[in-house]
Amino acid sequence: MQSTKGCWVDHLRCWRIHNAIIGVATVFVAAYIVKFPWGSINPYLAAVFTFLAISATNLMNDARDAHIDRIVHPTRPIPQGKVTRTAALAESLILWICALAVAWFISFNFYVIAIITLLLVVLYNFYLRRYGVAGNLIVAITGGLPFIYGGLSVDNPKLVLPFYFLAVALHLARELMKDAEDIEGDRAAGIKSLPIISTKLTLVIIGIGIAGFIGMSIFIFFRLFHTYYFLVSILPLDALLCLIYYRLIRYPITPVFRVAQRTTKLVMLLTLSALYIGKLSIMRYVLTR
Repeated sequence: MQSTKGCWVDHLRCWRIHNAIIGVATVFVAAYIVKFPWGSINPYLAAVFTFLAISATNLMNDARDAHIDRIVHPTRPIPQGKVTRTAALAESLILWICALAVAWFISFNFYVIAIITLLLVVLYNFYLRRYGVAGNLIVAITGGLPFIYGGLSVDNPKLVLPFYFLAVALHLARELMKDAEDIEGDRAAGIKSLPIISTKLTLVIIGIGIAGFIGMSIFIFFRLFHTYYFLVSILPLDALLCLIYYRLIRYPITPVFRVAQRTTKLVMLLTLSALYIGKLSIMRYVLTR
């Protein structure tokens, strides 16, 4: 019989807490970029909402993709039978209810965005997941939302739009890399992912996503964070993405896509660091003038 501790660990694995922590960090960086000090608890509430929403979404995704994960991710708790799909969906529902309750206490606008996020997540997991690039776009759109959450928590979402588009571009590229990695599972499940339909078109859209990220990073440098510190932080990431794309064009095979999507996730983390450094360097520049 499985221990209670082991059972809880398996359930928490479905939450993919590391992804939720990245979302929380994004909220704090976005709020810091817009305004600091904050003067309210709203950024902290937005971080709690983000943690709950991302964890709930991961549970829903794992429950819906159990048949695919048996092929491409057999060590996850649901394919191993350690967590049932029904339990994962129930946990997802509970976490989403808690997330919406937190959103209500932030602001009405935040609550509306939270509801829209939930609708998009449900639309993706129960319908668009099976229809290729439309599903990838939904994931990219929702994946960048922690920047919006951070901006909304300090009442200025417009200022974080460039950072939101930066994140959407990178999420789009990574989602297609993940689909290419999971191509065997998707094919067995009858999902018409873009890599199954056309590898060339997949590479084109990945290239568009990477180009969008690089373009937005250049825009942010010239219009917002025009300092040497931000430049030396973001340029290596742009170069690394170019190298990743070159490798994918030369060797569009599953192991290369796997390495590419994992490296792109690292780029996401380092991008947050670059944005924090950019904002910090601007603040120091203003204070020393």
